[in-house]
Parts: sequence; structure tokens; C-alpha cells
Amino acid sequence: MNSMFDWREHKKIIDKFILPQKKKIIYLIIVILLGIITSMAIPYVFGKIIDLIVIKDLQLVLKFILISLILNIFQSLSSILEEWIGNILSIDCSNSIKEAMFAKILDTRYEFLNSYGEGELVSRIENTGDKIVSFYIDFFSSIVMILFSIIISAYIMIRISLKLFIIAIILLPLTYGINYIFKSTIISKQRDYIIKLDAYSDYLIDTISNLTGIKLNNLEKIFKGNYGRKLKDLKNVSMSNLKINMAVRSLQDLITIILSSLILFISAKLIILGDLTLGNIVAFSSYMEKLHSSIKNIGDLNLSFNEVIVDLERYKKIMDHDSEKKIDGKKLSKVTSLKFKNVSFKYDDEYILKDFSFEINKPGLYGIVGENGSGKTTIFNLISKLYTDYEGEILINGNEISDYRDEDLRNEVLFIESKPFILRENLNSNITILEKKKVNESHLKKIIQFLELDRIEKYSTKNLKDTLSKGEKQKIHLARMMIGRHSLILLDEVLSGLDQEMKKKAISKIKERSKNNILIIISHEYEIQRICDGLFLMPDKNISI
Repeated sequence: MNSMFDWREHKKIIDKFILPQKKKIIYLIIVILLGIITSMAIPYVFGKIIDLIVIKDLQLVLKFILISLILNIFQSLSSILEEWIGNILSIDCSNSIKEAMFAKILDTRYEFLNSYGEGELVSRIENTGDKIVSFYIDFFSSIVMILFSIIISAYIMIRISLKLFIIAIILLPLTYGINYIFKSTIISKQRDYIIKLDAYSDYLIDTISNLTGIKLNNLEKIFKGNYGRKLKDLKNVSMSNLKINMAVRSLQDLITIILSSLILFISAKLIILGDLTLGNIVAFSSYMEKLHSSIKNIGDLNLSFNEVIVDLERYKKIMDHDSEKKIDGKKLSKVTSLKFKNVSFKYDDEYILKDFSFEINKPGLYGIVGENGSGKTTIFNLISKLYTDYEGEILINGNEISDYRDEDLRNEVLFIESKPFILRENLNSNITILEKKKVNESHLKKIIQFLELDRIEKYSTKNLKDTLSKGEKQKIHLARMMIGRHSLILLDEVLSGLDQEMKKKAISKIKERSKNNILIIISHEYEIQRICDGLFLMPDKNISI
């Protein structure tokens, strides 16, 4: 993705997530500068101490040792403060990116999100933000340190010996050359690692969410083996990444060692000739180490940039995708009619619906009947605007469904899925989560008693979601229907987990609700179908209507 090399793309991220923390950035830069100035003074003072030892001036030696002590303490304190501010800055910026990605995922079209695994989405939110922020903060702080270190080191080194400085500076083009050679390999290896990490995260979430089935079917051994292989795959690609980075750093270190040896030989020659003092050489060596360290940091930044490119691509793929929310358009106060006119919908180039039509013009209970995979739930997904890329017309109150604002539509359309939407919270919170206005407590109490949910109300567990049976989860969904004010209600196999007595009670409430509203139910049960005001038969997938 070439756009990741475009400065404008980086500027967008910096402007949105880094610069809002400018106060902390300024504090960090000030602390870094104070630390650099202190650290740059230490080699000079140390070299001075050695020269004073050589001429045996003990009084001045003691004075400069005290100065060195103060400088070292100040540098240590500034280093601690730098780490503290840097961590706060990193967490705040990283949380901003995570919030933005989390919000974007919630607003992104369902068709797009459907192509991702749950683990992959979790991995993108959790890891991508941290890596991107870490890179930019390291970049800013390192640039400040590198620039000042290079400038001050270079100035003092030139003052000590221009000849030695010229040899020391040779490292710069060599470092860039090594990074350039390995650049494409690093990016490729990082992509491999991210793919394996996503696969690992998906597998872990799939396993944890299916623990009951794994235990009941004695599949623990298989899943342990598969998990071990996922970890091994992750390790292999991680080690491959590490080998490349180690190769780059080893070459850089080799160049540094060779140059250091050359400088040591020339330094010895200059001391013998009387052109340099021993203290000068000690100071020069310290400044050269700082210069080489700064130049090496430039190389490391380049390596980090090559690695973070993949994370930037992942961030962009989520953030650049169209949002689902339609915030403008016609208002919808109540659904009075629904019409599908020659609607076709395909998923992965295969038609799920083909020229499908039906029409509802008055309140009532309507059933959709058909075989598994015939497209029944797809109809509900289209009415709810989870799917938007269809052919034909879907009309609500005579207007195309795409003309309505998403918020208005979903305030009027309640889609109760076959897989219950339950949170890890208490019963009341789960029932009232869809309501924008305060719910009447006595009315809520009556619904809980009617659906025999009193027992659940007393649960003290922190994880209600995994404590409930299928039937209890369906009762909570039915409670949402009974307490809500939606004018179009879509029910997808919502009674299958209930016993016969509770099923009769639920059907009576559904039928009662259908007197003034449109209810559409997907059910294979005859007792439901026989009380419907109308039935719509799904065609065979291989036959067009």
C-alpha cells in the first residue's frame, strides 16, 4: 500500500491522535533536552578528571568528581521522568486510536465486517493502536535525542580532532544502505507475522466460546494440539522476523566495531605524537559512542517504520471503509407497510435471494417459511439494513429503505435473532438495554414474572451471559419485545428453546402485539404458522420466482 509512504497519511494520524497531547509532548521534549545536555557534559568532565589525574592535581580532581556526581544524579532523575511522561503519553494516544477503531468497527457496514474473524478484529483494536503510537512517540522522542546528540557530539568531536570525526561519520551512509537492502524483506516478514497472529487470535476466541461443545465431545486433545501448532506457527514467523532484524543489527555493529578499532589506532598515533591528551581520547570515545548510538537509532527507526507499515495498512483498511450509519434522509415514525419487489442478494458471488417479492399492508403476524439456507434470515438482515448491497426494491411505507436514516429505522424495527444478544450484566440491564427512555418499574416487574424470569433476577454472577440456558436467553429477548415500542418486529426462531407451556404464553403475547404492529416470524413450527395472518414461502434456491 504505497499511500503509507505518503507523509499526508502520517500527518492525519499525528494530527488526530498525537498532537492533541501537545502539553505532554512539550514536557517530554523539555525533559529529553535536559537529559541530553547533562549526558553530553559527563564525558567532557570525565576526560577532564583523567587529565587532572595525569598532572596529579587532586584538589581539582575532587571538584570535578563532585560535578560528575551531580550530573549523573540529574541524568538518572531526568531518565526516570522521561519514562514516566512517555508512558502516560503512549497510553493516552494508544487509547485514542483504540477508541477510534472500536467506534469505526461499530459503525462499519456489516457486509465488510463479516469478512473478518472475531479474533482478527480484537487483534486489530488491541495491538495495532499500541504499535502505531509506540512508533510515533519513539519517532518524536528519538528525533529530538538524535538531532541534539549528533549536533553536540559532532561539535565537540570536531573540536577535539577533525580527522577522527571524519572517520567516525562514515557510519551514517553505511547504516542507511543496510536498512534499504533489507527493507522489503522486513515488511514481508511483518505481514506474515500479522496473518499468523490474526489466525491465532481467531482460533483462541473460537475455542473459548465453544468450551461446552469441546468438553461434551471429548475434543480437548484435538484442540490442544491445534493450539500448539498455532503457537508454533506464530513462533516460527516471529523467529524469522527476529533473524532479519538481528542480521541488520549485526552488520551495523560490525561496521561500528571496525570503525572504532580504526579510530583507536589513529588515536594512539596522535597521543604518541603529542597532538591529543589521554583525557581528550576518553572524551572523544564517549562522544563517538553517542554519535554512533544516535546514528544506529536512525537505523532502528527505519526498521521500526518498515515493521509498522503493516499495522498502518491494517488501521487504514478499517478506518477508510464506508461507515454504515446513514445520518441524513427521511424520518420514520411508524412502519405501516413493507414491500419486497424483485429483490436479489448475493454473498461471495452466489445468490441467496433471487427476484424475491412479498407485500404487507396492515398490522398482523406474518410467517416466512422455507428450508435452511433458503434466505429467510437474509430478508431480516436486509430489512434491518445490516445488508445494503441488493438488487430490486425494498419499500417501507412506500419509500425505498435506503432513504431512511439508520437511527430512525432501527428505532422502529426490532430484530430478535435466533442467537440471543445477551450481555454479561444483570437481568434488568439486559431487558432494558434497547430502551432510550426510563422503563416503568412495575411494568418491567410484571413482564419478568410473566416470563418466569424471577429466579434469574436474583443471580449474583458477574457473567449472566454464560449462566443462562437457551430458553432463558430467548425469554429475555421476548421481554425486550414486550417492553419495546417498535412498530415492525422480526422474530427469528425465537421460541425453539421454550417448553410447551411457556411457548403458548409467548405466542399469546406475540399475537396480541400483532394487532397494532407488523410482526414477521421465521419458524418451522406448525402451531406458529397456523395462527399467522399470512405466510410467505421461500422458493427453492435453484428456482427463480
